[in-house]
Amino acid sequence: MHRNKYIFLFLCIGILFSSCVKSYQPDINSNETNNYVVLGQLTNQEGFQEVSISKAASVGAPKVLPVKNCTVYILDDKGNTYMMNEYSSGIYHVYMSQSDLQAGTSYQLDIITKDGTEIISSFDKMPEVPDVDSVYFLRKDIPTNNPGYPTKGIQFYIDYNGSSSGSPYVKWDLEETWEYHTEYPIEAYYDGSTHYLTPYDYTRHICWKTTVVDDIFTLSTQNLGGNKYKMFPLHFVDNHSSRLAYGYSLLIKQLSLSQAAYIYWDKVRINHNSNGGLYQQQPLTIKGNLVNKTRPNEEVLGYFNASSVKTKRIFVQNVAGLDMDFSNFCGGPMKLEIGWQEGGTPEHPIYLVVVDNSYMWVDEFCVDCLLQKGINVKPNFWPN
Repeated sequence: MHRNKYIFLFLCIGILFSSCVKSYQPDINSNETNNYVVLGQLTNQEGFQEVSISKAASVGAPKVLPVKNCTVYILDDKGNTYMMNEYSSGIYHVYMSQSDLQAGTSYQLDIITKDGTEIISSFDKMPEVPDVDSVYFLRKDIPTNNPGYPTKGIQFYIDYNGSSSGSPYVKWDLEETWEYHTEYPIEAYYDGSTHYLTPYDYTRHICWKTTVVDDIFTLSTQNLGGNKYKMFPLHFVDNHSSRLAYGYSLLIKQLSLSQAAYIYWDKVRINHNSNGGLYQQQPLTIKGNLVNKTRPNEEVLGYFNASSVKTKRIFVQNVAGLDMDFSNFCGGPMKLEIGWQEGGTPEHPIYLVVVDNSYMWVDEFCVDCLLQKGINVKPNFWPN
């Protein structure tokens, strides 16, 4: 009886919300969802330089729409031309030597699509970049809506010292790597028959994962004395994931920008980092440095810039005063029930662990760190 009352209550609530909430479809010109999107960042590091070319998708069905079979060139102001090759769908690259990538040189991107549309960028001059100064972190608690229960973690900072030759416009790209562990090694498993491992299999017990930090960090020292800045805040890492549990590494890429490239990326930063939903704040109109020569009235989204880059890596382990509070995605251990053997197959075995001198079963996340999209080969930069 009580169960029926609750079902009736939930139905009433559902009807109430469905009658009060009306979806909003933004009025976007269909032509604006078919613009070319070009992103490329040339650096002074010898190796493959990359450019991506795609079409803008609709707001209702966001996805990558790569533009294939383009003819793509990088040109410099010394008369050199470098032809790029498509090595994956809509992604073009070319290998450039150190002598081709010099600060003070200006570079331009020229694209001709399969249908003959030509897109070019303005020339962008590669500035000098200073060495990366100090990178450090402080223990910090971020207030939440629940008084007395802040989000605990560490806040990273960087000092910038551009001296007299470094660019007053800078952008930082961050890449984080961390070590994580499963709850158990593989002790035994059932895939139609039971296998007991001696010794235990630890090959999927420890993994490392690398991701790009999604935030955008830009700085202008144009109006500051000495082309310096102390304690610029980078990203915050909380204690609600395994990132700080066993070892954490942050790779900082410091990129010099021209003034025009800085203005573009700073607007992208404001758009990206603004609080509020899609319809709570009007997005900035961000004009890049690319034009459609064939159809000048069609806007081209994105930017092509040339940057010098310097890097520095910092390692973090055993942060003082920080207790970890995260889930390792491990379900179990659970008692073996009658008929449990029916579920194990070679493709999806049932994993068994010894708890209190008896076998219990756990899900695969408890024993296989590869399921969290990491690798079980220690990175060559990882400390012993």
